[in-house]
Amino acid sequence: AFYGCTSLTSVTIGNSVTSIGNDAFSGCSGLTGVYINDLNSWININFSGSYSNPLGNAGNLYLNGVLVEELNIPSTITEIKPYAFYGCTSLTSVTIGNSVTSIGDNAFYGCSGLTGNLTIPDSVTSIGNNAFRDCSGLTRVTIPDSVTSIGVRAFYGCSGLTGALTIPDSVTSIGDYAFAYCSGLTRVTIPDSVTSIGDQAFRNCSSLTSVIIGTGVTEIGQYAFQSTGLTTATFRDTSGWYVSTSSTATSGTTLTLTNFSTNAFYLKSVYDHYYWFRKLN
Repeated sequence: AFYGCTSLTSVTIGNSVTSIGNDAFSGCSGLTGVYINDLNSWININFSGSYSNPLGNAGNLYLNGVLVEELNIPSTITEIKPYAFYGCTSLTSVTIGNSVTSIGDNAFYGCSGLTGNLTIPDSVTSIGNNAFRDCSGLTRVTIPDSVTSIGVRAFYGCSGLTGALTIPDSVTSIGDYAFAYCSGLTRVTIPDSVTSIGDQAFRNCSSLTSVIIGTGVTEIGQYAFQSTGLTTATFRDTSGWYVSTSSTATSGTTLTLTNFSTNAFYLKSVYDHYYWFRKLN
């Protein structure tokens, strides 16, 4: 619709808009502001992709003429739809209400202005792919024990996250690249509920020195802990582990995982490019 309109500087999206097609605002490099007068209507728009949301170029969202910096998701919202705040660099904080059950793919991708702590309420069950990707100003995230899945690249590039990360015991899967390039993380505890850790899930977490892997984990993807600072890795169940270069292998090189420092060396270096499996008794 507005493809390549480089002279376009602002756009007002009315309350009646329910969907915006793919590439609608692609190449609109001159955009500096998106204006709306109803937050509910905006969050409920079905965006077809990153270039369908003008925020990807504009960065600044205005509600009734006021720049949105501290975002409060209304209690009437149950789903933060994909791309809802994609590239919204004006945001400095977000409060997600207890009515929200899912955070869609790319919902807050590139919101680099977000700072401090992010608390996800215990009503949320899923965190979508790229949901908080490149939110580099976040320093801490609290994931509630209602969440069952953490999507691909959900927190990729959140380099401001520091200290320990505890994944709740409701989570069953950690997606590929989920926490890759979170260079400030130092310790990760993966609960017994998790069965799989995706490819490159913690790759380039350069400050990560310690990981505890729960008894439920039966698969660890390629390069999951490559280029980390791991010095200790604790497997709560050390039996039945083997590695292979095939993602569908049913057998491979058997591993003995009783030494914490050796385990760390295996994960980040020796067998980092292998797929890890555990045979269940």
